[in-house]
Amino acid sequence: MGWWILSRLLSRVRRVAAMDDACSWKSQRYFSRRAPRKKQVEDDLFDNSVKKEPRKLSEFNLYMKKMLPVMKQQHPELSHREVFKMCAQSWKHASENPKNRR
Repeated sequence: MGWWILSRLLSRVRRVAAMDDACSWKSQRYFSRRAPRKKQVEDDLFDNSVKKEPRKLSEFNLYMKKMLPVMKQQHPELSHREVFKMCAQSWKHASENPKNRR
């Protein structure tokens, strides 16, 4: 006999033994239960009915939101990435930066 035949036979024996043990109501409940659906588990974990207030934007984010359109208008030939870098560099010396308020 091959090992795979033995493993199949053993799994069948286990199933039959499990059915014999299923006399008690606890084991019947255990074997008849299905795993909960993924969506149901996610709904239980994350209650989406409560809407959170969005976080307050940081001073850097407010500065970038204000300066990106201005810089893009001044330098239309540059890519978004380059304009973003320029704005980030100007943030280092900006008066809105809390580190420069000393």
